[in-house]
Amino acid sequence: KRLKSTDNTSQLVQYDPSIHQIYHCLKDFVTFSKFESCNPVKMGGEYHLNSQHPKPEELGRLFDPYELWGPDIDLDLIERPNQHGKDVIHATCPFTPPCRCGRYPVHSDSLVIAVDGACRSNGSRRIVPRTALGVYVGEYSKWNVSEYLPDVRTNQAAELRAGIEGLKVARAIWESGEMGEVDDDDGEFHKAPTVVVIKADSEYLVNGMTAWILKWEKNGYKNAKGTEVVNRELFEECQREVKGLEERGVMVQFWHVKRKWNKEADDLANAALDED
Repeated sequence: KRLKSTDNTSQLVQYDPSIHQIYHCLKDFVTFSKFESCNPVKMGGEYHLNSQHPKPEELGRLFDPYELWGPDIDLDLIERPNQHGKDVIHATCPFTPPCRCGRYPVHSDSLVIAVDGACRSNGSRRIVPRTALGVYVGEYSKWNVSEYLPDVRTNQAAELRAGIEGLKVARAIWESGEMGEVDDDDGEFHKAPTVVVIKADSEYLVNGMTAWILKWEKNGYKNAKGTEVVNRELFEECQREVKGLEERGVMVQFWHVKRKWNKEADDLANAALDED
């Protein structure tokens, strides 16, 4: 395509086929066209239930996008903000093929909560460390948390406190029934999550709650040296929150991401430190 510049000379503008593709994809969604890959009815619905799919036992507590979607998945496609006026984030569906623009349909009964613990002067001998936590549910969500932790002195403890708070927020949302009111293709309204994904950039939190905790419960919370696990009480509290959600029929998973993918929760935690 050629466009005229300010000096009235024409300039060649490179054609980007992706723009054309996205346009037709959106058009197909609106008009319910014949293209199967973009038809929300044939693809299982723009919004549908995670519970419609079988849950393989091997999934366990670890949420691994590369295992579910494949090694080349773009992590931007894993989460989608609710588009029906409720400020929460859903996980997308790894069991249904994407539309032509690459976007996956949404599990309307899922909830992704990002958590982070922040610690300044961690390990310092001269300055008392200061810690805080952040819980991110949505951009303007009333469930977001930015909290200073006056009684916590290590980064690992702050990360665990953030995980606990994220699980408490998930329980509060479940009890309130204010997650969504998302009308799916079956005409049902889903006000409470059946799947909660805790997203964190802390390997300590995620590994502890997906791999180590079951061993600790069997051996009395002893580490490889035979001594008591550090932060045992916090891990036990986190486990209680998980089991409390499971008793309500909610599957809880933990997702480890790099720090750049957890910016919103990190910002909330650091905002609490800045305000203190």
